[in-house]
Order: sequence, then C-alpha cells, then structure tokens
Amino acid sequence: MKPATTTTPTTSTGTGRTIVIDAGHGGNDPGAVYGSSYEKVIAFDIAVRLASTLSNTYGYHARMTRTSDTYLTLAQRVELTKSYKGSAFVSLHTNSSTNTSYHGHEVLVPTGESYTTNPYISASRSLGAAINRELGARVPTIRNRGVKYQNVYVVGKNSVPSTLVEYGFISNANDRSHLTSTTYRQRMAEATASGIHQFMRSYK
Repeated sequence: MKPATTTTPTTSTGTGRTIVIDAGHGGNDPGAVYGSSYEKVIAFDIAVRLASTLSNTYGYHARMTRTSDTYLTLAQRVELTKSYKGSAFVSLHTNSSTNTSYHGHEVLVPTGESYTTNPYISASRSLGAAINRELGARVPTIRNRGVKYQNVYVVGKNSVPSTLVEYGFISNANDRSHLTSTTYRQRMAEATASGIHQFMRSYK
C-alpha cells in the first residue's frame, strides 16, 4: 500500500493575492440600528468570517480595513486598499428602511457616470455579479434583489475591482433573523468568498 499523501485542495488557487475586506461603519458610526442589532457589529462579524475563508480555503491574503470597532473615513478605506496593494475590494453592509416590508440582499457596483473614477468598472461589475450569484444560490431564504449601479464612494473612487454587499435589511424581520444568526453569517461569508474566488480565477 502506498502511504497516504496530503494534497492541497484544488480550490486553493489564490496565489497569495490580496483581497481587501471592508467592514462598514465602526466606532461612533453604528450604521443602521434596529433594537439591539447594529450594522457595524454584523458587518464586522461577517468580515472576520470572510477573511478567514478567503485565507484558509482559497489561499488569498485577506486584509481588513478595520480589525476592531473603530471609525474610518471613506477616503481612509480607499487609501488602505492602495497601501495593502489589494487586488480587489469588497465592502460589507446591511440595509435598512422605514418600510419594514423591504427585504433582500443586493450588490452595488460602479456607475458609468463621471462620479466614478475607478478604472475597473467592468471588472467591478463582474465581481459584484459573481458574489450576487453565490449569495442567491447559498442563501436562498433571503430575496435576491440583484446587482445595482450606484455612486458609492468606496466603490467608485477605488483603484481596484470593487463592490459593496448589502446582506439584507436589518429593519425586516426575516432578514434580521438571518443577519443575527451566526449560522447564516457564516453562509454569507462563504458565499461571498466563493464569488470573489470565481471572479479572481478569471481576472488577471
């Protein structure tokens, strides 16, 4: 009998490239709040899980714009992408509305308007679409609101393929039950990581 050998999973093809993970809000900026649920806390938890999955499953260097409950300006988040020499940037958020019937996850990508100075508009849209597909497939109990073109600073003013994920409405009971569940946060992180990896495999 041949001795058992350990092989590297075929999915681990990150080749050491750096993915910048941006947990939205932080510090004195809580983001959306509903009761005891805070966007900044949910986003940070998913970000930690996403960074771990990208590193351990796919072999990327995952760098977080914030590693604690601290406040960063939007410009600082974009600058960190440059200093980290990131290959892609993904910002994590939850949505909110005064209309509690609004629900679902969505992914925001750059517009073609003059607001957007990011040279990677097409790649950013491909990145967002890949993440959106995986979220729809892996977390089907949250409505898929699709990919939206919006003027978002950390996406439109960045210098690498960039997108912003809204994982659901903290103001909606069904979405909130997912957002406050560690099981579903892990699924969201894994779906996002898979989408990033699918994009990165085709992006050189």
